[in-house]
Amino acid sequence: MAVSTSNIVRDYSRPPFLGKAQRSVVHAFFRPIPVRYGHRRCSGRQRGALAACGSHDHTSTTTTSAASRSGGSSSTAAGPEIKMVPSTKFENTDITVDAGKTVTITVNNTDTGVRHNFALYKTKEDADANNDELAKTDICTAPCVQTADVNLTAGKYFFHCDVHPSQMAGTLTAK
Repeated sequence: MAVSTSNIVRDYSRPPFLGKAQRSVVHAFFRPIPVRYGHRRCSGRQRGALAACGSHDHTSTTTTSAASRSGGSSSTAAGPEIKMVPSTKFENTDITVDAGKTVTITVNNTDTGVRHNFALYKTKEDADANNDELAKTDICTAPCVQTADVNLTAGKYFFHCDVHPSQMAGTLTAK
């Protein structure tokens, strides 16, 4: 845009002529803004975080086995489904599995947009001290489905969500 006042013509669409040092400062304000299309490169940590998020069409499967610790059998039986429901709670807090068999526990987080996991311990005291979990799934944001293989001797066990340990806890009984 050129403006004429008497004999002076100024072009306000370009920065005024300046020395080298001033040009770099002015260039920062007057240069065109680059537009990037497509995917940006990201570090390995960022890729891992993005992969962990995924989309709602995918299911995440993580298997942590207690069978290797207790010398259990190699065959795996389908076990109970542990469902996380809205209001930050487990749908069922008392679960029973067969003792002495490797059982696959399905952990289904349906609490949309909320992060949960499943961690199984011998006692509540072990969970509070963060000692030797018997089985554990990754923390994931719903909706997501994960599995954990366990082979337990007869007895009562304690489970909870690591993100909400006081709100989400229960008892697993192996008979």
